[in-house]
Amino acid sequence: VVFFEPQGHARRFIRACGHGGAAYKLDMRQQINVLDVVVARDEDGRPPPLAAQNMQVINQLAILLGTHEPSADGAATFRARGFSTIERALIDHALQQLYAPWAADLDQLAPAETPTLADLCAILEQMPVRESTRATRTALLDELYLYLVSSSVGSVYNGRTSVAWDFSHDATAYDLTALEDGAPRVLYTAQAFGALNRYVRNRPDRDRPLVAFFDEFAYTLGKA
Repeated sequence: VVFFEPQGHARRFIRACGHGGAAYKLDMRQQINVLDVVVARDEDGRPPPLAAQNMQVINQLAILLGTHEPSADGAATFRARGFSTIERALIDHALQQLYAPWAADLDQLAPAETPTLADLCAILEQMPVRESTRATRTALLDELYLYLVSSSVGSVYNGRTSVAWDFSHDATAYDLTALEDGAPRVLYTAQAFGALNRYVRNRPDRDRPLVAFFDEFAYTLGKA
């Protein structure tokens, strides 16, 4: 059983399960690497397409660079960063170079070996572009580097993932209570789904029953 919840009930759930369970508290003391591979082989064993992985990374970067915007009723609504077509293309080209050594077996790239956002920025900076694209590349690079690498949140997002995505226990619970509204809450939720998806597709014992719950999902997204 895998249980995700945003209101502080994870440890109580694990205690109720008895032996064989584990509870994890998610907060910004840990590191999350949005470059971690979230795609997997299909049912025929074919390797995942690089384009699908790149799209996942771009979407998560959009979350990290998102903002809260006032709505008509006065409440703030989280909105992901909207990348232009050129910005998406620049990131995609940089990711192609970054993942090139593992392109044939992308799903075998372990989190402990996965490049970081600093590596992505370095490739983006060195990548040759046309004169007409340089200003866009510079502005995008400044945004990625200044906010996600060199700022205070770089300690969270510019490093290798330290969250233990471990679903091997009889019961596993992840507590999202301490996550800040907005980008952290949305990103960690997306990462949780990605990690669970990888486990479902690659778990060693496929005959072992698996049940996953996400408690108060509407509340979690509403708080984002």
